[in-house]
Amino acid sequence: MGGGLDGDESDEVCIERECREEAGYNVVIKRKIGSAETYYKAPEIGYFHPIQTYYAGELLEKVQEPMEEDHKLVWIRFEDLKGKMYMEMQNWAIEEGWKRQV
Repeated sequence: MGGGLDGDESDEVCIERECREEAGYNVVIKRKIGSAETYYKAPEIGYFHPIQTYYAGELLEKVQEPMEEDHKLVWIRFEDLKGKMYMEMQNWAIEEGWKRQV
């Protein structure tokens, strides 16, 4: 566990697996929002170059309890989340997802 693709799994399979592991829900992927990359200095590991791909989807039924005890599904209003993500590209993805759903 820890996020990201396992082996040669596709983005879609990874999203489905991670949503079950971390939130306990099955999901359906609706569309790709886009990809972004940055160079970032993290306190724990130093400089790295994350490349992330973002998708919009929908939670379906809850099928299990989360496998990771430190994960909890919490609903947050867009206005309360806007601009507060860890990396700027994550803020961009949330803005894009919000614009495209309205």
